Amino acid sequence: MCRSTAGPLLAIVGVAGTAAGVAVAIVRERIDRLADARAARQASEEQDTREVVRRDSGGGTTGATDNKPVEFEPDETR
Repeated sequence: MCRSTAGPLLAIVGVAGTAAGVAVAIVRERIDRLADARAARQASEEQDTREVVRRDSGGGTTGATDNKPVEFEPDETR
């Protein structure tokens, strides 16, 4: 191979390699985003299930999770 064709050929291979690397990174990022969304959805479902079990068993829920309106607010908190 002659010097006049080796340089452009290496440049083309480098650009193609960079493009392939970017494509792989984009696909990997999309897969990671889907996995994160799935994990968040599962965690949310597990948390909802635990709250339902805790409410049904009378396990000492606090006022923050009972979904009842606040009737009054003590003066000490103001």
